[in-house]
Amino acid sequence: AQRRRLPPMAARSTGRSEPTLLKRRGRALRSNTVGERGVCLLLLLGVTALASSALMSRILPHVLAWRRASACLPTDSSRPGAAPCPPEASHPTLDVVSVAAKPTCVTRLAVAALNQYVGPRRIVFVSSNDAACARLSSFASNVECVPEDDLIPGVTKAAVDAELARLYGGGGTAGGNYMGRSNGGWYLQQLVKLGAARYLRGLSETFLVWDPDMIPLWPVRVFGDVASAANGGKRRAFRQIGGYVIRAYESSYAKLVPGERIQYAPDGSSYVTHQMVMEKAYVEELLGAFGEAWERRLSMESAVKASAAAAHGAHGARGAIGAKDPRPRVDPGGELDGGDDDDVDVDDGDDTGGWRDADDFVRRRRRRIAMFEAWPEDRDVRRGGGGKRAEPRRAGSFERVGGLPDGDSPGAHPSGDSPGAISSGAAVRLTVNAAPRPMPAWASAVLASLPEDSLALGFSEYAAYASWVATRHPESVEVAPTRTWSRHPFGPLIGSLGVRAQRMANRDGLCCPGPAAVRAMKLLGYQYAGFEIGHVGSCGLDLPRHRDSYGL
Repeated sequence: AQRRRLPPMAARSTGRSEPTLLKRRGRALRSNTVGERGVCLLLLLGVTALASSALMSRILPHVLAWRRASACLPTDSSRPGAAPCPPEASHPTLDVVSVAAKPTCVTRLAVAALNQYVGPRRIVFVSSNDAACARLSSFASNVECVPEDDLIPGVTKAAVDAELARLYGGGGTAGGNYMGRSNGGWYLQQLVKLGAARYLRGLSETFLVWDPDMIPLWPVRVFGDVASAANGGKRRAFRQIGGYVIRAYESSYAKLVPGERIQYAPDGSSYVTHQMVMEKAYVEELLGAFGEAWERRLSMESAVKASAAAAHGAHGARGAIGAKDPRPRVDPGGELDGGDDDDVDVDDGDDTGGWRDADDFVRRRRRRIAMFEAWPEDRDVRRGGGGKRAEPRRAGSFERVGGLPDGDSPGAHPSGDSPGAISSGAAVRLTVNAAPRPMPAWASAVLASLPEDSLALGFSEYAAYASWVATRHPESVEVAPTRTWSRHPFGPLIGSLGVRAQRMANRDGLCCPGPAAVRAMKLLGYQYAGFEIGHVGSCGLDLPRHRDSYGL
């Protein structure tokens, strides 16, 4: 008998053909896919809404605060007859120290912004000459100024240039330029910032060093929230982070403070943030350490000199013309570089070997005479004397009544006669470097510590001070958790293009920041931002027509 053929299972169970069943299943699968997509879309919309809410909760208040705060900007005070904006911060016992080669429109804006967002007692500029000081002092009633050659005895632009030439050669890069500035001027301004703690009369115990091309945009945080018992109960200095890391600074600091290294921020950036809160006492410690490094150098050189003289007397033939100089060379750290015959030759880029200041330094040391530790009138004030300044707006001049103050005067007698020839009650301006003076030991040590292969960027006053404090007084500082400033107007991604854009927007072709630029910079939320027109060649800061000032 013929076997009966069974139908397909699907057909038997449903009574429908196989294609019909597949179509039905396909529709079911499509409906499930659409449902899954819908759920994913809803989840995405939810996440987007949450993210937007979170962003708006942060951005919207900032934008609203920016609008309110932009009602009066530092640029508004530069208009003719306009009053300065009311201060948004106040530090009535704090002085600001700044070094400006000449007055510029950026410096004027920085002064207005400092008074609005820092509120210091006074702003003291160190500038190139009296004319520059007069212009800078006109920017605000609390601005004072001293010419750069009148602040630190023995430290002038010419003296720094000559020392660099002596140490590293006048025909080389010692007298060169880097990004529009000379090496001598670069190191002079760093010496001035550190030396202000010792030589600037009446400076507050805690002071703020500020680069004049940095513009405050919001109230600048100067102090932390917690006081430091180890620092006399003072509030901790607020230390910014986020500076560029320049390894050449490590070499000079290791020579100046043997056995120690440059300290960096917790995020690996540097403390070279173009402003820094400093303590006079800590700067004094740092300068003392530099001076000790120089004294070690001179002591070593004096011993070498005596040994060489004895060897010269015992072997007269070595004194003949063409004989090799037997004197080893020494660096501030006390290392000997014995020359070609020494198997352990120290090649650290600091083979200077001069003894120009040794005799004078040792003589002063033995007599226990401090090398111009303070201004004479300050010593007189501590005795109970003193008087008013002859020029209240000039930080480096003072009034002398009834002859010379006690102790060494910081300059030649103005009349050229004896002290008794000065009439009683005469107000006399003394110029500390009217007569040649030896460079202080700490300044000589700084200039002698520079690496020869990186003279343009061989030392940083900010990195040195921050490293000293981080090692010895860490309890006196509160370090910022994140970077709250920018060296460039519109952030590091745009860089100096913001300065170039401002120049193209200005009708006069100058790189002076206007209200729109300041508002845009302020919107980014940085506490302060740089407007470095000296680093943009097209701004023409160094052109002859801008020799005395720029954009004023």
